[in-house]
Amino acid sequence: RVLRMSRGLGDVYKRQAKLVSFVSHCGGLPAPEASGNPFAYKFSWSPRGVLTAGLNSARFLRAHKQMTLKAGTIFSEARRADFLPAFRLEALANRDSLKYIEAYGVAGVRTFERGTYRYEGFAVVMDSLMKLGFFDSSPSPLFAPGAARMSWRDITASMLPDFAGYDVEGAVVRHLGLNEPGREEEARRVERAMTWLGVFDDNNMVDQEGSCLDAMCALMMRRMAYEQDERDMVLLQHQFVFQETDGRETPHVSRLIAYGDDNESAMARTVGTPAAIATKLILDEHVIRRGVLTPVSMDIYMPMLSELEKEGIRSTETSE
Repeated sequence: RVLRMSRGLGDVYKRQAKLVSFVSHCGGLPAPEASGNPFAYKFSWSPRGVLTAGLNSARFLRAHKQMTLKAGTIFSEARRADFLPAFRLEALANRDSLKYIEAYGVAGVRTFERGTYRYEGFAVVMDSLMKLGFFDSSPSPLFAPGAARMSWRDITASMLPDFAGYDVEGAVVRHLGLNEPGREEEARRVERAMTWLGVFDDNNMVDQEGSCLDAMCALMMRRMAYEQDERDMVLLQHQFVFQETDGRETPHVSRLIAYGDDNESAMARTVGTPAAIATKLILDEHVIRRGVLTPVSMDIYMPMLSELEKEGIRSTETSE
C-alpha cells in the first residue's frame, strides 16, 4: 500500500502538482468462487484480529472535516465501496488515518482516508454479532475449561434480556431492531448467517476457550477456513486527486488485484515478497541507511516496485 502511494506522489511532484485527496482501501478476501458462505469471508489465520477490529475507533479526514468513529461503530459505519463494477464491496474505516498525513508528507490535503474492503453484507452480520455480545473478550465461567457444556443456542438465548420462549431467532431479530420496516433484507441476511454459523443449533456445543470471543474464534475457524482447493484474493485501490499548477483537479486511480494459486496464497505473496525484496536490497547495499525505514523515499520504493513487477505483482493506473 505504502509503496504505490509513494510512487503516485513521486510522479505528481515531478510535474509540480499537489495532492488534495487520497482514499485508500485494501482487503484480503476469498476469491469470488470461494465466497459462497453467508459472511462472504474466510480465514487463513486466527479470526481474532478481524473480530476485534470492529471494537476499535477510527479517525480520518473528509472534505477538510476530521471524522471520528467511536469504538464499536466500525461495522455499523461501513459504506458501499467504489471499485470495479463486477465487485460488490463495502469499505470499513481502518483505525487512525490521520497519523499517516505527516508520514507521507501531504499536510494540507482536504481528504485522507484509509480503510479495508469486505464483500457487501459482511458488516451488518458482524455488527449484529458484536452487539449481541459474541465478541466479548472478558473471561466468563460459561466458557471456562471444565464448566458444564452449553450449546451455542443456549449462549445466544442468554444474550437476550428477559428472553423466555423457544423462538431465539425471532428474538434476535427484534433485539437488534431488524424487524423495523425497510430492514427485511438485513434481517434475512443476519438470520441466515447466524443459522449457517451454528449459533442457533442446540447440538452445536460451545468450545471452552475462556471467553465468548475465543469460543467464537474456534467456531469460525471450523466453519470459515479455506478448503484445500480454494484461493484467496487481495484487492488494493488508491484514489488520488491532484491539483495541477493551473488549478485543474486530476483524478488518478491505482488498482491491484492478486489471486492465490496452488503454490501460495495471494496474501502470502503480496506481503512476503516485498519483505524479501527489501531484505535483498539491504544485503546488496542498495539501501545504505540504517534504522527502521518506511518506503516513502525514491531510493527504496522505486527498486522495490520494479522487482515486484518482475514477480507479477503490478497495479493498473488510470487517469481521468
